[in-house]
Amino acid sequence: MSKATLVRSGAVGLSEGAKLERYEIVRLVGRGGMGEVYHAIDTRLRRPVALKVLRNDTDQSWETGTGGVARLMREAQAAAALNHPNSVAIYELGEADGVHFIAMELVSGESLRSHTKNPLTTLETKVGWLVDAARALWAAHRAGIIHRDIKPANIMVSDEGTVKVLDFGLAKPLPEGAQSAPNPHSFQTNFGQVLGTPRYMAPEQLVGETPDGRSDQFQFGLTAYELLSGEYAGGPLVLEVMPLHKMKPEIPIELSDVVMRMLKQERQERFATMDEVAQALARCLPLVAPQEKTERFKPFDDETIRQVGAPVTAEMLAPKDIPLRTVNGKAVGTVKMATPVGPMTPLPMPSAAAPGPPRPAPNPKSVTAPFSAPVPPTSAVPVPPSFRASRVSVPFPVPAPPPKNDNVVWIAIGVGVLTFAIVVGGLLALFLR
Repeated sequence: MSKATLVRSGAVGLSEGAKLERYEIVRLVGRGGMGEVYHAIDTRLRRPVALKVLRNDTDQSWETGTGGVARLMREAQAAAALNHPNSVAIYELGEADGVHFIAMELVSGESLRSHTKNPLTTLETKVGWLVDAARALWAAHRAGIIHRDIKPANIMVSDEGTVKVLDFGLAKPLPEGAQSAPNPHSFQTNFGQVLGTPRYMAPEQLVGETPDGRSDQFQFGLTAYELLSGEYAGGPLVLEVMPLHKMKPEIPIELSDVVMRMLKQERQERFATMDEVAQALARCLPLVAPQEKTERFKPFDDETIRQVGAPVTAEMLAPKDIPLRTVNGKAVGTVKMATPVGPMTPLPMPSAAAPGPPRPAPNPKSVTAPFSAPVPPTSAVPVPPSFRASRVSVPFPVPAPPPKNDNVVWIAIGVGVLTFAIVVGGLLALFLR
């Protein structure tokens, strides 16, 4: 390519429309201490890529283990060694006109940092992201690589909801039992030099001890704490961190215990592997899932039920007229009941009977007599002990006595006497024969 196509804007970046080999710059995505990341287009394959280029004032030496080129190589080798859906894919490691770069998968989305204080992101969603990120780190550890720079800004969530662990620029082989990198020399660091983000370092990293997978776990615990609570836990120098469930009551204590264990100062007290972390977080998912609420009929409100058994007062026993039933839309009969302690929810009334054939007019001579009977128990609606029911007063028609008729009485008497005489006469005739 021609050097004219590479245009530096100042001393640190590429201008929009510039070309770096076959990659055309679209815009600047971010800038760090080592270089810049651009949204670019692969003009050969016609696909968007993330192009990480070194700053022109960084160490360009391939021989220096901590130089910019070495870190770029280290990141490419570490990411290429992983084959996991939650880690970014590496397309190319190259150099053009003295500029070293990595072309990698472009993740369109937001980092976990942008979700730390987002009230629209549910607790279940956040825990699901942490499970995926923990599995990606476990895949890196199995490949013999520790990340050494886990923080909310280095974990992305794509627009489709896929978690991606980024920036393996400080990656290093595990001290024991690790798979060797293609170029082990590129993973070396100067003696006594501490690399990473101090706010998210593990305590053993600050004192210069050899980090391992549990060091990544501490950084991941700080990231999880910040994502779930919205607050920074204080870093490796804070010995006492407030438990998550005390800061956020909606967080289950089981989830809080998982995060707090990752933040133990002594690495021996943390989880043995990131696989254990992923499994522990996955077990917490049912605890943070939204529960379906079933509406149940409650004849009395919670305050009433809570106060059942309170001392009975005269006001409680004051009778109240409540319709017993309705016929054709009209109340028939009432029940006098004392109000319960606290507000009362009206009892469900039976629906009015369907209209039938017209009933005969009541007897005008009928009278209304009171009828008293105790309230029958019902199993449909539970009645708390605070109810004091009196007797039911139900008016109903009573038929009038038949009118007196003297003729009917004398006829009945005559028929009775005649029948008696016939029977007696018959008996005497049989006896006299």
